[in-house]
Amino acid sequence: MSSIKKLLAYNVFKYVLSIFLTMILLLNVSFYIYVSVQYRTEINRQRDSLYTMTAHLATEENYSFLEVYLEHYTHTNNVIITFQDINHQILFTNNDDQITDYQPVYYENTLVGYLSANFTSSSLGTEYAYGFLALNLISVMLFSVTSYLLLNYLKTQNKHIEIDLEHIQSHEKVEYFEEFDALNQTLIYNQSQNEKQQKIYESHIKSLAHDIKTPLSVISIYAESLLSKRIPYHEDVIKDINEEVSNIEEIIPKFIVSSYDQLPYQQDISIFLLEYIDKYKDVFLSKNIVVQADLSPFIVTISDLDIKRLIEHTLFNAFYYSSINKTVQVSTMVEKKQLMIKDQGIGMSKETIEKIMNGPYRDETARKYNKNGNGLGYQIIKDICQRNNIELNINSVLNVGSIITFVFRE
Repeated sequence: MSSIKKLLAYNVFKYVLSIFLTMILLLNVSFYIYVSVQYRTEINRQRDSLYTMTAHLATEENYSFLEVYLEHYTHTNNVIITFQDINHQILFTNNDDQITDYQPVYYENTLVGYLSANFTSSSLGTEYAYGFLALNLISVMLFSVTSYLLLNYLKTQNKHIEIDLEHIQSHEKVEYFEEFDALNQTLIYNQSQNEKQQKIYESHIKSLAHDIKTPLSVISIYAESLLSKRIPYHEDVIKDINEEVSNIEEIIPKFIVSSYDQLPYQQDISIFLLEYIDKYKDVFLSKNIVVQADLSPFIVTISDLDIKRLIEHTLFNAFYYSSINKTVQVSTMVEKKQLMIKDQGIGMSKETIEKIMNGPYRDETARKYNKNGNGLGYQIIKDICQRNNIELNINSVLNVGSIITFVFRE
């Protein structure tokens, strides 16, 4: 398991380091290619210029002018040059080694001598080498400064994360990161909702206990009175006892089936919607369906189980009956107390809507898109809406899509 400190102090630094080194490598390669091309171009230009000037001086002037020119050229450009006349007599050289790679020099198609020029040690190559070295020195300096600043920045952010984490699930304000602040608010909200749910459940149990206490008291009084013979054994007494037993039998199932998620309470369903959409985002991505959420805080009274079933059936209908690359919109309109789910699916005709509102029904098109459906989805949605005083509106156009609107009437 990795820590945030390790992530910031090492992994991020390694990531930035690899990017920086890759950039330096690419920059060096690019610079080397550019310099090589420029160097060869410039050497060829200088070689041609030297050849032309040598040919001119060897023909139009005497050899003393040519010798002075070559002497000056070798000192200025650090080039090794040897020149022979047409009889292969060396007239000028600044090289003690034996030369074999001579190039004949012509002036207007007349041979005037032989020239050997070695630009390997030229000042141009030295200048390019210094430039290459300077580039790398600047890169190293930039890398060192950037690394130092980055490490200090990461250490500072790591400290900020530690401070924010200390404030998580507390009522102290998270100071630095908005994601941690949002997480903190969500945790605080969920904690308060759980506490509220616990109190509602306890209140519910107390209410049931109170309801069951009354018939038990009546039965107890009758039993004591019959045992002490304060009242005579009579058919009406037995009938009253049976009625109280029936009352108890009606209350007992409420103890058995009641759980947290079945009890309605005031809650912000926008938080549930966001969590639900995030939970099943990969399912929708399997058909490349984008779920767009435009959700404002929307507080209504409903149980966790009912809101889960309501959203589950509606959203998965949008998934099952939409083709690939479509969009599903989930939005809340707080002023109108409405929750709207809009899809770009196959849509429904008016006849189909009437039939599904009257009972389980699926048309042929729906069966093609989802073979496993049983037509009970909208019946479950209807039951939830009726139980929670929610108005259900369905607007749909074939081959265009459907808009399902829930209006909460409290």
